[in-house]
Amino acid sequence: MMPNAFPAFFAGRTPWPAQALVMPSVVKGRSTLLAAPTASGKTEAAIAPLYQRHVSFKRERLSTIYVAPTKALANDIFGRLDSYLAVRAPGCVTRYTGDRHDFVSAVDMFCLIVTPEALDSLQLTRPDALSGVRAVVVDEIHLLHGAPRGQQLRFVIDRLRAAASPPRHPQDQFQVVGMTATIDRLEEVRDLWLGPDGALVRHGTAREIALQLCDVSDTAMPGDDWAAKCARALATWLATSGTPKVLVFENTRNGAHALAAALHGALAGVFGSEAPPLHLHMGVLSATERERVELAMKTERAGVCVATSTLEIGIDIGDVDAVVLAAAPGNVGSYLQRIGRGNRRSNVCRVLALYEGPGGAAMHEALVDCARRGDLDDVHEYDRPSVHFQQVL
Repeated sequence: MMPNAFPAFFAGRTPWPAQALVMPSVVKGRSTLLAAPTASGKTEAAIAPLYQRHVSFKRERLSTIYVAPTKALANDIFGRLDSYLAVRAPGCVTRYTGDRHDFVSAVDMFCLIVTPEALDSLQLTRPDALSGVRAVVVDEIHLLHGAPRGQQLRFVIDRLRAAASPPRHPQDQFQVVGMTATIDRLEEVRDLWLGPDGALVRHGTAREIALQLCDVSDTAMPGDDWAAKCARALATWLATSGTPKVLVFENTRNGAHALAAALHGALAGVFGSEAPPLHLHMGVLSATERERVELAMKTERAGVCVATSTLEIGIDIGDVDAVVLAAAPGNVGSYLQRIGRGNRRSNVCRVLALYEGPGGAAMHEALVDCARRGDLDDVHEYDRPSVHFQQVL
């Protein structure tokens, strides 16, 4: 079914179950929503059949837009897709975000990776470059559904569809592919983003969650603030557990910065000169620094990375040994996304939750209970006059 795409994306292995389920629908040109757990191969499930359609219909210009909600995810997807196609079609994947303006020409291009805001800008300033687009992939659609960014993106997709040049083959139709791991009411999402004729593919159950609660007051010193308490507790746990690489989530930039500063001293106090590398990742840092941290966490065997929600979605760092929650996220979707960053090559999410007092423990226990039962947050979509006003402008 996919003679050109299969060797590029699945060399030496068979597709995973979720991939095998969704690819026939996509390669036939049908708009499709895929709901599957984290680390189930959704990116390849969407892009491989779209690449086959690109080759089969002999498209000579950019044909596929991949929308990633964050710049970090866009960078990660770019690296993965570029590595898949580097031999067969070098240079056919590019990106355009607030940090990276790599997109120069649509000629001989297959896929452009963008953020929603970058796509909106491109469609307004360079519509001719997007005239050959036949497919739009919306990754992590749960982050956009129910938000103004999502409604804005749907308007942009409608504009792309309306401005697309006529295909040379009647079966070369425009399609939208959505992907999510944490959203409820899938039929409503499908109808709004793809239309009622779109395919809906569900697969799999969430991975097992191995939760360990850690009371930071057990290792605290007099005068310690929350960041210092968390840093001491985490450094002690890393030493006693022998865990080499962890991703630590904080809810705010100030919290992440304070925790990273406290960890610098705490790790040195426990490990001495053998302390693991310490990284900080959040949106206010320069693109160069964020990408340095992302590369280090992908390639180095040991490390501690403190992050805000910038690393919450999509980033494939397969050998993260545990996810640490220094603060409980505000909803079940964020909880699932954060814990899904770790142990992506296993069936178990290993989670360390830092807390103080019975209320802190209860919040983490409530979140993990909802996650295990699949009880997700309600998302209410509605029409926003402000977005219509922006479209008119």
